[in-house]
Amino acid sequence: MHVQRRSGALLLVVAVLQLTARASAVTKTVLVGPDNTLTFRDMESGDSTTTVAAGDTVRWQWVSGTHSTTRLDAPETWDSRVQSTPFSFSQQFMVPGTFPYICTVHVSFGMTGTVVVQPAGASTTTSTLTPTTTTTTTTTTLPPALRCEDTAMRKLAGLSGPIVKCHARAARRGFKQEPFDEEACEARAKAQFDRAARKLPAATCPACLLGARAALRDQVESLLDAATGAAFCAAGAPFGGDDAGSAPADQPSLKCGIKVTRNAASLVEALVACRIQAADSAFRMAPFDAEACAGAAETRFVMAVGRIKRCPACLDSALLRDAVKAAVDRLAADAYCAQ
Repeated sequence: MHVQRRSGALLLVVAVLQLTARASAVTKTVLVGPDNTLTFRDMESGDSTTTVAAGDTVRWQWVSGTHSTTRLDAPETWDSRVQSTPFSFSQQFMVPGTFPYICTVHVSFGMTGTVVVQPAGASTTTSTLTPTTTTTTTTTTLPPALRCEDTAMRKLAGLSGPIVKCHARAARRGFKQEPFDEEACEARAKAQFDRAARKLPAATCPACLLGARAALRDQVESLLDAATGAAFCAAGAPFGGDDAGSAPADQPSLKCGIKVTRNAASLVEALVACRIQAADSAFRMAPFDAEACAGAAETRFVMAVGRIKRCPACLDSALLRDAVKAAVDRLAADAYCAQ
């Protein structure tokens, strides 16, 4: 009788503890690609490590770009697959342990994170202990001028997508022999950039950058106009205006040209991300292999273009890659004018 009572009481305690654990379970958010960077950032810790208790959930929130959150090793496995912004993915963790994970697209850039799962009931709140001894700390906070230059570079990279969409629409209309005001489309994209660029704080941004906003914008447009000419290189009716290249005369050339220009825009974004990381690492005196970063992006571009079927023989992906890299190098040199 006493044994049964004890067993019943024990089961009741276990049930209460389980209900309490479920009631206190929390969801922690990890930003994917914050500030157009190739990083995971836990909103609580501020870095790539997320600490939870067993039963808690991690929610990855895509902020920019195309990424995945992936871990294929037991006991905790998950895979969001490659997704584009906006997107979110959640995973509940039940097994205590340390679980590194990656973005399968950008692992070569060091885009990795870690989930640390503590036993249920453990505190997972990040805290800072006050040291009892005096220490010398080197700040890694970026100066306002550099932060402004980084922001300007991100906005310039963000201009590539809308301009490439204008080029794709022009190509489709040209293929169908329908009119399309591609210059007006580009003007709207540039006006959107101008509105964002005007919000750069004049009090902290370098004057050399503020005065060059329009010129930098036009550099991006010229870069993508040239890329479109290289992608739509087959003979046909010229696009006209300031755009190189010709409207495709066949469906395979149309599809190839659109895919190549999209990949060129992605290359611009990846190279800009490398330049931003290089500038920030130089200030912090932290090691960063800018050439390896750029080289990985260029390799992905060439491989992606190589997988496109039935492109015209005139398409030279290596030449286009080199032209894009040179243009981004010039853009970065002009944007980081206070360095």
